[in-house]
Amino acid sequence: VLGVLCTACLTAQPCSAPVLVMCTLQQVPEDWLQWSALGTFWWQGFQRAVVLRPTCLVTVPFQLMLCLRQVCAVCMLLQQVLEAWLQWSALGGFADNGFREAAFAFFTKLAANLKVEGKVLLLAVPPVVPSHPSRPAADAAHLQQLASDIPGYSLMTYDYSTGAAGPNAPLQWQGENVQELLKQHVRQNDPVTPSQVYMGLNFYGYEYTKPDQHVDSKSQKGHEARPILAENFLAVLRKHNPKLKWGDKHAEHCVRYKEGGLRYTLYFPTPASLQARVQLAEQLGVGLSIWELGQGMDAFLDLL
Repeated sequence: VLGVLCTACLTAQPCSAPVLVMCTLQQVPEDWLQWSALGTFWWQGFQRAVVLRPTCLVTVPFQLMLCLRQVCAVCMLLQQVLEAWLQWSALGGFADNGFREAAFAFFTKLAANLKVEGKVLLLAVPPVVPSHPSRPAADAAHLQQLASDIPGYSLMTYDYSTGAAGPNAPLQWQGENVQELLKQHVRQNDPVTPSQVYMGLNFYGYEYTKPDQHVDSKSQKGHEARPILAENFLAVLRKHNPKLKWGDKHAEHCVRYKEGGLRYTLYFPTPASLQARVQLAEQLGVGLSIWELGQGMDAFLDLL
């Protein structure tokens, strides 16, 4: 936080506007004085500052977001991944003009302060082409408006299927999302460039269960889905030796087997599916964003 500058004047001179500091209460440095119940205090060149827990951003009410338009600088005392854009989309925040303008100003200020500190802001955003109309989606035109201030976007192109068993991230759908984001949606702005886009890759998978149709379903569990890691997937292969089935339409493998009166369907990335997505990213000239390292097979890293 030392050396944070006011993004309004880009100087270290005393500033009357508040600075927003995102941290936990345990991280407040000793040189911050006059702590108050309202969460404001005096700090170095800034006459007042406001503390906000980072997790509050994903559930921030409209009124608080509008107040954030008053801050002159934004800084963080911790490294944390926040899916704020996804949550705000789900809440319908970007449909409100005031909320959207405040959110854009917030991201711009945060990016500017991180740049001063030699850091880069990458926004994790939901797909611009959602898998279903009910799922949260980012507006490509909104991302383009921010493109000159935001270094990059991590597209969350995974978690495609909901409810019934299905692929994690169909290859064609991932490509459609990237191509839609790279289109020029706002004439007065430059389009998002390929170097700013990171196509999301899941290193985890999903296991879907449902009662076996030949067993009394009243005594069985209902349809369920749970995330699985490589160790879970490999354990199933060792124990049941199911056949790996390749789906040409979505370029993913799945396996099916029965146990304990239940039918299991597993979708998990494999070296073949990962290779197809690496090639797609190369063709489109974009980068890759992985969720997350350590969840997949060791062989995945050899393909990157």
